[in-house]
Amino acid sequence: TTIEAEAFTMTQGSTIQQNRGAHRGSEIVMKPGSQISKRLSSDEAVSRVAVRAKSSGKCNGKWGTLAMYLDTEALSSTVIRSKKFTDYSAIAAKPAGSYVVTIVNTMPQDCQETISIDTVGIYGGAVKKPKLPPIEAPNVSINLDTPTPTPTPTPSVTPTPSSTPTPT
Repeated sequence: TTIEAEAFTMTQGSTIQQNRGAHRGSEIVMKPGSQISKRLSSDEAVSRVAVRAKSSGKCNGKWGTLAMYLDTEALSSTVIRSKKFTDYSAIAAKPAGSYVVTIVNTMPQDCQETISIDTVGIYGGAVKKPKLPPIEAPNVSINLDTPTPTPTPTPSVTPTPSSTPTPT
């Protein structure tokens, strides 16, 4: 589910501006400390939250940062390193349902630079895990049959012949 940022509730310090480079021609411009939020729903498990954002520039030599929340759970603090709209996302692990998505401009209050938001979305499906090569086991032959014991020969006793008396 992707929503235009203009549909979000804004706090003081956020304004909607026209921008031909934005998805539908407008964006939310957020001053430091401002935030936007909206309840979004998903019919499937939520695996990530994504935002399409840009920064107006660096403040004191550093790019601005956004914090992303799903309900009250902080998902990430993301550095916005571009003056052009770029997609940024954070991994989430929530069951299907309805959640409040909140985006906060966490730049220092003394900065004049802003962060602009075009779209925000929550997405389902499995989080892709890196594909690992198969494990190769050594070629070993194991015999699970129980061996049959070989009988040990026992010596037999042969009686010694007794002498027969000779007749006289």
